[in-house]
Amino acid sequence: GRWADARNWLYDFDQDLPAGIECSFKTKPGLKTFAGAEVTPQTFRFSTGGRSVRGAWPDEGEERIDEAQVFLLALDAHADLASVRANAYCAVDGIGERLPLNIIEGKERERILVEQRNRARVLFEVIFKRGNRGVASVKDVRLVDAPILVASCGRPLPAGANVRLVWGAGIKTSTGVATTEVQTLPYRVRAQFSARFTCQRVNANAGCIPVLPLQLEFAAPVARGIASKIELRA
Repeated sequence: GRWADARNWLYDFDQDLPAGIECSFKTKPGLKTFAGAEVTPQTFRFSTGGRSVRGAWPDEGEERIDEAQVFLLALDAHADLASVRANAYCAVDGIGERLPLNIIEGKERERILVEQRNRARVLFEVIFKRGNRGVASVKDVRLVDAPILVASCGRPLPAGANVRLVWGAGIKTSTGVATTEVQTLPYRVRAQFSARFTCQRVNANAGCIPVLPLQLEFAAPVARGIASKIELRA
């Protein structure tokens, strides 16, 4: 802490603070104004607030999420999961009820983080800021121990629907400090899966030109093993 001038006192923290921290500053007895009048002792309090989402995968605004999409949410610290279940949810256009957020834990969470380690590592760096070793670093903390919440909506999402992942007020930290603002992450589910056959013809009423390729277009990627079973039946 230091005095910037005769009216302003400043305090610089050595590093960024995580969520859930409460701090207080008290004036020392005997503090006087420049004119010599004693300053009534005061206490100033603030907190860094509850848990918030600092990064997400899929990226916020993604318009081709899966019907059973799993979300990786990078938090600024670990959250109280009971308060997450009570205050976070998925809102889907056309569905009149909130879909609970299904939190994935244990071995399944670890499996997903390992499987998506490249994406998880990017989120890890978002949390702690690349190059900042004051709090933690990729070398210091395993990805599975990082404050990355793995979750999905409580039921399959309808194709083409607009979805909002709502991180509501009241989500607490382990110290009991709760969020006061609602955070919303918008998404859109990919279009319904479809296949379209095309070929070149002499005219619209003619059959396909037999010496030219036939084309089958899918609305989403198809595994090679499944695609290999496609047959042309004359």
